[in-house]
Order: sequence, then C-alpha cells, then structure tokens
Amino acid sequence: MLAFTRVPLDPAAESPQPLREWTDDGLLRRAFCFRAGGTAAYAPAKAVDGYARPYAGPHMWVSELLRDGVGAWLEPAWPQPVTLSRIDVLADDDVTEDLINLHHHRTPFDTLPTLLRDYRVEAREADGTWRTVSRTTDNRRRRQVHTLDEPVTSTALRIVVEATNGAPSAHVVAVRAYA
Repeated sequence: MLAFTRVPLDPAAESPQPLREWTDDGLLRRAFCFRAGGTAAYAPAKAVDGYARPYAGPHMWVSELLRDGVGAWLEPAWPQPVTLSRIDVLADDDVTEDLINLHHHRTPFDTLPTLLRDYRVEAREADGTWRTVSRTTDNRRRRQVHTLDEPVTSTALRIVVEATNGAPSAHVVAVRAYA
C-alpha cells in the first residue's frame, strides 16, 4: 500500500502541479491498520506477468509472514518440461524509498529491507523431487542472474526464500527463466 498526505500548494507558487501536492513525508515504513477484504494484488502470478515495476497496480508476489526456520516459496511451472540454463530473480528494491544521495538524510538501514537476503532456486526432477540448482546468501542486489553450470530440464522451479534483509515477508518482483 502506498500512503500520501495532501499538502495544497500556494496557487502563486512556481509550477503548481497537482502531483506536487502529495507527499509521503512522515509515512514511510509506518504501519497502517485497515480492512480491505480479499485481494490478488500480490498473487504469485504477478511475478511472471512481464512487468518489472508497478504499472496500474503492483506487479510482484508478496508472501505471508516469514517465520523462523520456515521459508516461503514462489513456484513457476510449465505444462511440458523445459530446458533451462539461466534463471533471473528480481527482488523488490522498494521504488517508493527516497534514495536521493545528496547526503541530506540517511535511511535507517544500509540495505533495503525488502530485498531477498538468502534464497535458493530449486528445479523439480522428473520423479517429482526438488533439487537445488543455485543458492544466494547475503544478497544486497535487486537482480540476481543464476547461470547454471549445466542446463536443467524441469516442469517447475521454486524460489525458496529463507530470509530478507529485514522485511517480514518475501517480495519477488519477477522470475525469468531462459533456455
């Protein structure tokens, strides 16, 4: 959810545009309590819809809350086996965070909390078992490219998130798989 406060501009001000009347000052990383009912806004399908940024709504998967020792996973699947040699995972780098680097302010963190820290990429074998084909630890980047040592043929992948850099849920913007 994005939250903004309206601060009307002086009509005599330079470039009085309606967009400039809205600010997120004081609202970033604050908890809000409201009831909205069921939503598919952060459903798994959002991570494979082709978008890498919000456009007419969110385009990412957000898991339930992570619990100690219990990860969350996103599972793209295909009706027929595909042979893959590269898997890209795009994490949420929080496009609403003000990261202007004019040194007039600092964030309370060194790494964006919404980035995946530790996760593994698994491929489903022909017998239905899962095999880890790549692992990432201590991640601090939005995009991780997993080039496999040898191609894998599978009908599904799993991105198993073990930890984030501070967010209570896993956020995956996109998973892309290439032959």
